[in-house]
Amino acid sequence: MTSGFELFSRRALELVLERGIHSRAHFFQTEIKVYCRRLRILEVPIHYRALAPALALAPSKTRSDSSGGSTG
Repeated sequence: MTSGFELFSRRALELVLERGIHSRAHFFQTEIKVYCRRLRILEVPIHYRALAPALALAPSKTRSDSSGGSTG
């Protein structure tokens, strides 16, 4: 399971809320999937793309790198 976007129908959410969530932290996602295992599931892949090819290859700058350079 990834942290991707998940959408649930009203019926699915009502089923989950009826039973309640008992797990803590990120494990609640697994618990919800167990509750919904008999429902129809549709998966839509997510594709990540860089805004431009140059941005994908450029080294990322940290906040301290973007301070404006030297003063002298």
